[in-house]
Amino acid sequence: MLAKRLPSDAPDGFEFLQAANSAAGTAANDEPLLIPDCFIPADIGSKSNPYRTYPIFYYGRSHVSDLHWIQQRLACFPEDKLLRHKVCVEYEQLYLTAKDGDRRRQANSWLDALAKQYRRSSRWER
Repeated sequence: MLAKRLPSDAPDGFEFLQAANSAAGTAANDEPLLIPDCFIPADIGSKSNPYRTYPIFYYGRSHVSDLHWIQQRLACFPEDKLLRHKVCVEYEQLYLTAKDGDRRRQANSWLDALAKQYRRSSRWER
């Protein structure tokens, strides 16, 4: 029988059970994704500078757009306007600064992983 070697940082049986039964619902060696702090203007939420409910910059061509997909992922976050604003700003930052044609994949992968993390944590809170 062939045995597959585990990585050195793989959790042992006790750590695995402890992580599976924890309220966070993440594996023992999973790092939680963080939303980096971004510049928040003093007049955020006003008419001249409203909160962002979706990113301004995203992939969109004729008949193909990521907007609906992005809005589905943003629906996983709590109804905190400042949190959603920070997520949108970070998505734009990833989308605009990535090199080559990789920017769409990087930004969408980050948003999808963050949405899954929030969906998982909200499921355990109920």
